[in-house]
Amino acid sequence: MSEEATLDEFASTSGNRNKEWSEEKLRNLIERDEAGVWGDESSGNGVRVLRATNYAPNNIDLSDVAIRDIPDSKKGSKELKSGDIVVERSGGSADQPVGRVLFFDLEGEYYHGNFLRQLRPDTSKINSRYLYYRLDYDYRRGNTKPLQTNTTNIRNLQYTSYLNQNISTPPKSQQRKIATVLYTVDRAIEKTNEIITHVEKLRKAIIDRIFTSGYREHPQRQSEYIGPRKVEYPAEWSSVNLEEITSKVTKGKTPTSYGSDYVDSGINFIKVESIRESGGFDKTMFDYIGNDAHEHLSGSELQDDDILFSIAGALGKVAIVTKSQLPANTNQALALIRIDDSRVLPEYVRYYLETAIIQKYIQSIATTTAQSNLNLKQVSEFRVLLPDVDEQKEILEAIQAVERRLENERLQKQTLKRLKRGLMQDLLSGTVRTTDTNIEVPEEIAQYG
Repeated sequence: MSEEATLDEFASTSGNRNKEWSEEKLRNLIERDEAGVWGDESSGNGVRVLRATNYAPNNIDLSDVAIRDIPDSKKGSKELKSGDIVVERSGGSADQPVGRVLFFDLEGEYYHGNFLRQLRPDTSKINSRYLYYRLDYDYRRGNTKPLQTNTTNIRNLQYTSYLNQNISTPPKSQQRKIATVLYTVDRAIEKTNEIITHVEKLRKAIIDRIFTSGYREHPQRQSEYIGPRKVEYPAEWSSVNLEEITSKVTKGKTPTSYGSDYVDSGINFIKVESIRESGGFDKTMFDYIGNDAHEHLSGSELQDDDILFSIAGALGKVAIVTKSQLPANTNQALALIRIDDSRVLPEYVRYYLETAIIQKYIQSIATTTAQSNLNLKQVSEFRVLLPDVDEQKEILEAIQAVERRLENERLQKQTLKRLKRGLMQDLLSGTVRTTDTNIEVPEEIAQYG
């Protein structure tokens, strides 16, 4: 079946394959449908209001919950209850259509903002978690795209049409089993995310410690000021300016600066957004340029082991280029640092630039106009603390052991996400049935119908 199939086509084909499945309008499967509420800026006694920014994949992101004053007269029945489904009715973007859904299962008093819509499933007819997965699956397939309109650059869900869509459902016992399988994978993804967060913190702690303490025992210490901070480090180490160990500290240009433009595929063009916060590259954020632009921008052509360090906007992001990214160019928001010294391993400098020593220093010297900036002279004058090459290798191995764990967890997360996509396709289409499977349904599923 095509990914572009309509909701009605999907429901119809599922029904044909699964005689025990039934179809019902979404509006007939819910007992409450409430618009959102916003209120006034809180004066200290506000309530928590969820917005579109709180949507996370299969979860609720509570890092930035709005606190608003809402009069009791406006609250009415709008308080969210466990088992509610919250639909994004307005907002979205070109790459993110409206119609996202989240499953509410938090404790405490929460409301939903006025760009959202609260659906309370009728649990006598449908399991709430199953309905959430059903609606989320349809959204991921792009089925809400035909149901959105643009008004003054805001995308709006044609809500009447949304409520009139057909929902194809198996009997309750199968709904619970399907929801259990998908919920189990979601919990595995959540646990993997927790591990990734923990390992990222461990990685940062090791980097901040090992570049001042060293990998070996160093009873003798020396100190110097790097910017406003007094730094102690092993007496056997040396301290040099970055320019003393480099053959090049420069920056690139954008292709549009001479009349060219980006293309759909071609030579990699690396931007600040292409560098992950924890180092390394996010290849999904690469742009591409043609061969003519690549040749014209030869001054910013990258080589193996070049270090890229952000000097505009999100300052201090750093990554090292490997052969897998080449050929490639970069722009003026990234400093290109090329190491040329037999005493120094480029990977060592890459990690050193991530330390609190440098990150705090750049905040003290950055200039701010529309955005924060560093100039190349400032970068060239960074102080670099240097052990001998053998200890540099030992430091790198300690960090890279943690990074290998981090990469394994990231790969595990991607594997779980692919598994979930396949299970959603198989289970929610009825291609794979749960009728004769022995699946123990937990309370997290059973309580919702």
